[in-house]
Amino acid sequence: MIRLQAHRGASRDYPENTIVAYEGALKENYHIIELDPKFTKDHECVLLHDYTVNRTGRTKDGEKLPDKTDIRTLTLDEVRELDFGVWFAPEFAGVKIPLFTEMLEFAIKNKAAIKVDNVAEDFSPENRDKMFSLVHEYHAEEYVGFTCKSIEYAALVAESFPDSELHYDGPVSREILDRLKASLKNNELTIWLPSDKKSWLPYPPADKETVEMTREYGKVGLWTAVDEDSLRRCLALNPDAMELDGKITPDMVN
Repeated sequence: MIRLQAHRGASRDYPENTIVAYEGALKENYHIIELDPKFTKDHECVLLHDYTVNRTGRTKDGEKLPDKTDIRTLTLDEVRELDFGVWFAPEFAGVKIPLFTEMLEFAIKNKAAIKVDNVAEDFSPENRDKMFSLVHEYHAEEYVGFTCKSIEYAALVAESFPDSELHYDGPVSREILDRLKASLKNNELTIWLPSDKKSWLPYPPADKETVEMTREYGKVGLWTAVDEDSLRRCLALNPDAMELDGKITPDMVN
C-alpha cells in the first residue's frame, strides 16, 4: 500500500490548512496530513502556508485585506477575527485559522498521522522549542512527524522525539544518508524525493537508481502528483508514500 499524503489537507475540496480540510483528508482516505505551522506576533502557533494572510484570509465581511499583512505582525486575537474559508467558497464562510494545539487534539482523537512541514526548521529557537513542548504537553508524539531538510535539524528532532516519525526532504547521496541515519534514534524514516524538476531546487528529480539507493535507508516518498502524467511517473518508481495536491485524489490513485 502506498501511503498518501494530503498537501495542506484535502485542499481540492476544502480551504487549505483548516480543520475542515483536515477532516476532509480523513473522509477521502488519506494516510498522512501535511500542515504548515506559523507563529503570531504573540508567539501562538497557528496553521497557515504563507507568511502573509492575504491569499487565504478575508475580513469578517469577506473582503480582501487592503495591504500585505504578515502573520507575524498580528496577535492571535487579531488573526482569529479573519475568515479563512470564504475565499475558497461561500459555504465555508466563517472558518477560522486553526491553532496547532487544535490539530494535535484532532490527531489524537482521530488517531491521524500528521506531518509538520520543514518551515519549522527556520523558526527561532524559542518558537521551535514551544512547538516541541506543545507536542509533548499533549502527548501526541506517536501521531506527529517532523519534516527536516538538514541533518542537523533531523538530529535535533530525533533527540526530542526519539520514537516519532521523521521525514527528510533535503538532497540525497550515500554520504548524506549515512549521516542522516546515524543521527536518528528509534525514528521511522521516510525520505522524500521530488517527482519532477523544480526550478528552486538545486538537485535533480527522482529516478529509478536514486529511489533504489534511498530505499536502503528508509521508506521512499515522492512529491507531488499534480496531474495524471505526474501520477504515472510517481507510480512507475514504486514509492512507499506519495503526496497529492488535491487535483489527484486517493480514489483516482486506487
